[in-house]
Amino acid sequence: MTTGNGKQTGGERFTGHGSEWTDAKLSPAESQLATSWVEQRIDRRSMLTNKDRVEDVRDIMWQLEKDGEIVVHRVAEEHQPVTVKTLYGWDKRVPTRQLWHHKSCGQCGNIPGYPASLLWLMNELGIEYLDETDQTSCTAWNYHGSGIGNLESLAAVFLRNFHQAYVAAKAQGLPDGYYYPLVHCGTSFGNYKEVRGYLLRSAELRERVKAILGKLGRLVDGKLLIPEEVVHYSEWLHVMRQDIANRQEIDCSGIRATIHPACHVYKMVPEDAVYDDDILEGNRVAVSTGIVQALGAQVIDYSTWYDCCGFGFRHIISEREFTRSFAIDRKLRVAQEE
Repeated sequence: MTTGNGKQTGGERFTGHGSEWTDAKLSPAESQLATSWVEQRIDRRSMLTNKDRVEDVRDIMWQLEKDGEIVVHRVAEEHQPVTVKTLYGWDKRVPTRQLWHHKSCGQCGNIPGYPASLLWLMNELGIEYLDETDQTSCTAWNYHGSGIGNLESLAAVFLRNFHQAYVAAKAQGLPDGYYYPLVHCGTSFGNYKEVRGYLLRSAELRERVKAILGKLGRLVDGKLLIPEEVVHYSEWLHVMRQDIANRQEIDCSGIRATIHPACHVYKMVPEDAVYDDDILEGNRVAVSTGIVQALGAQVIDYSTWYDCCGFGFRHIISEREFTRSFAIDRKLRVAQEE
């Protein structure tokens, strides 16, 4: 077989994965089980029907801090937080000032208009922030896309980056915790929330990660630093939507828009996603829809709103035609025709 660049692959099918990648050899039923979460119709009505109570991991977090095991990076009043409601009606405090931008490798590399637009908005609104250079990828794409990596490495990278957010202000002569991290990438957002839950529930994982971070000098008083909230920039846009709309110069009332809620934003750790009774009757995730409505555009519903976009990490690397056809046939065409 010859690849697009003319190189021979020795008869092997070119997939874009390295030689270290091995087929998991899942049966069709096992494959369906492993990927079924992307097809879930997660809305408030479905999640509250015949379901057991879901544990709020922040209860564990506060107890671990009380027991002296961890330090919590709090959303303080100086961050001027806005309280929103999540899926089960829990409070989540979204900081609006003194933000540490946790950039996205995918956005910065492929769609740089995303972070550039966000920083432009903050400049216009006079929001103090730090566009930090001392940060790394969350590595979740590597973990989910290629199967390389493990939970310990994901957790260590998560806490390393959030520790940097905690101490970054020292270089400016400001106290620890002055800036609060704002995550750009939906995948980092979902991954970090998931990993935070694993860390809080597993003493063994905490000990292993603590040993790694100790070698890196990334502990606070000898303890792991855990964020009170993991916050995505769509949540910041949601709570700031009226401030943004107040500066609007272009009339959007003639625009009809559809929303693709990103799987990793609201399907990974769904209990942390933001819901608002004034948006979509409080039944679907509120972020993105909220800012579009605040700007005066008409949000149009469509039947496959819950579907994955088709990106799927490994798919985009090795099955690009599947990814493209899924996005077109399951999302774009349906939204346009309906």
